[in-house]
Amino acid sequence: MKNENHRDKWEGSLKNHVEGKLLWRLPVDQVMVKDVLEVLDPIWNEITPMANEVRYRIEMILDDAANRGFRSADVNPARWTKALQHSLGKKRPESGQTRGSMASVDYEDLPALMVRLRDKQTQSARGLYATALSVLRTQEIVRMRKCELDLDAEQPTWSIPHERFKISPHKKDPFIVPLAPQFVAILREQIGELEQIYGADRVDYIWPSSTAGTRGGKPPKNPWMSHNTMLKYLKESMGVEATVHGFRASFISWTDDQFLEGHEGAPKYHKDAIAFCKAAKNPSGKTMEKYRRSKLMLAARAVIMRDWANHCAPPLEKSNVTPIRQAQAA
Repeated sequence: MKNENHRDKWEGSLKNHVEGKLLWRLPVDQVMVKDVLEVLDPIWNEITPMANEVRYRIEMILDDAANRGFRSADVNPARWTKALQHSLGKKRPESGQTRGSMASVDYEDLPALMVRLRDKQTQSARGLYATALSVLRTQEIVRMRKCELDLDAEQPTWSIPHERFKISPHKKDPFIVPLAPQFVAILREQIGELEQIYGADRVDYIWPSSTAGTRGGKPPKNPWMSHNTMLKYLKESMGVEATVHGFRASFISWTDDQFLEGHEGAPKYHKDAIAFCKAAKNPSGKTMEKYRRSKLMLAARAVIMRDWANHCAPPLEKSNVTPIRQAQAA
């Protein structure tokens, strides 16, 4: 790998899109085209540039295995061919094409959406609500575990293992997320429902894939919710043409419009603290080690995440958003 950042992107893309599939568990000499297609089919039309990166990385891994004598060098099932293109139904992107920005909800429209989500009282709705408040990636949210949460502290926190990140925000240490009161409330509600289903001492993943395994159905492939579950719920049940990842863009647009009172044009929040809220890479330069020692500006992030939560889900006494039930009754 060229550098640590490049290595993180390789590992992150494969964990996000291959882990949980049969390909992840297969010996390299048993991988076939159908196994590659199982990975690429769900993402090829939605995020083609990323899907092609995943395809290329699988191809490179299998080529390396062939060079080392672990599989035949005659056929690489991930290599780009006319047959593979026909199966996927869309050409691969031109070299240099980027994934582009994710469709997002205007931050001014988020409070009304959050009211609608709270009204739904479903796990997917609560998951979307929590994701919007967290401004983290879906992969980090859906694998949240009860043991990672400290909801009773003066400043409640969520401690995320570095392995879960697409790009680890600070090396091998857990990433500490300060939780706003609205975030704590939605987590307590979700945990309370899970405890009714599983029992208080059997709750692990906060956003489980299904309770079918406890009710006689087929056990799910993974114990956590699929990445696509919330996206499907947002589009089909909520009627919102945006992506879950787009909540991060909503957050950035909101921070861009926050200025110090009485100081026109002066940003309200430190740019590195904003980046750390999104679990971005440590900033370069002399300040990096200082920020790492302070847990990536935890106190500054706590203020930002509290303010963001108050924008998305204003406390009832401050809210000017009409709850959906009242709107329907009127």
